[in-house]
Parts: sequence; C-alpha cells; structure tokens
Amino acid sequence: MKRKRAGCFFVVVVLALLAGCRDSAANLDAPGGVGGAVGGGGIAFEYFYRGFTPIVDESALPVFESVSGIVFILDQDGLQRFMSTFCPGIAYLVADFSEECLIAVSEISGAKSSFTPSYDIKEILAVYGGIDVIVDDTQNLSEKVFALNSGVAHWFVNIVKVRNSDMPPDAGDLNRY
Repeated sequence: MKRKRAGCFFVVVVLALLAGCRDSAANLDAPGGVGGAVGGGGIAFEYFYRGFTPIVDESALPVFESVSGIVFILDQDGLQRFMSTFCPGIAYLVADFSEECLIAVSEISGAKSSFTPSYDIKEILAVYGGIDVIVDDTQNLSEKVFALNSGVAHWFVNIVKVRNSDMPPDAGDLNRY
C-alpha cells in the first residue's frame, strides 16, 4: 500500500514539474518573457499619418520595397525626404524630434481584383535588437479603409509617433530614413 502511495505521489510530482516547464516555455514570447518584449507591456504610440500611395510604374517597386516593413524617421530632414518620396503631395504635421521619433510601418500589396485594405497597429513591443509591431488582422472588412486598384500595386503606410524615452537603445540603429 505504501508503495502505491509513493508511486502515485511520484507521478503527481513529475506531472506538476512537467506542467511548470510547459508554462515557462509558453511564456518565453510573452511580454517581459526571455524571448519576448523588454520591460513588459507595449510602447505607447499615436498615429501621425496613414495612407496609400498607388504605384503605377513597375520601375518604382524596388524603391518602395526598400522601405517596406519598419523604418525609423529620426529628424525633420528624414521626414521631408520620406514624405516627398513615398507620399508626394500629402500634407503632414511637423514632429518634435527632440522628444519623439516616428516609425513608418508599411507594406506593398499587388493589385488584386478590386481593392487593397488598410490595417491598424495593435501594439508596438520593445524586443531584443529593436521593436516588433503587431498589426490587427482581426478587423472586419467594414472597419478598414480601401484603395481601389488602378495600377501595378499599392503601398500602405502607418506612421506613428513614439517617445524617444520609450524606445530600446538599439532600435534606431536598424532601418533609418
């Protein structure tokens, strides 16, 4: 009888240890986890500009592809170059680069049958080696903005403002404009 109790106790202890290991492994990518965000929680952001740019000439695709993804805009000159190249003719505000920086998050969508949708940024996380931008891919179609296709492709960009003090020290060394 004692042997059965000892065996059951051993099985319960092993199962509890395995459950703890599984929970620890699952939390590696959670905010504040070993493989996830630094400092737990997201970086506060505010939208600065959102919009589409139609790409009507295939020779322009490589230029837009070079900035697709995440780009840091760290000064007014960089903002002017970025906007005149990728959002020509669009009015935009001046940012206070002494207190904040801009992050452009963009992608190119090839011309589909009728439209290309926008997307919202759900969260920005400070991660080892930079930042990670989480987009909200659960939005209903009725909540999105659409560009009617009329050319080679559309480039959609979200530009957000974040406080310099919230950025990880190595983030600005990644992709600057």
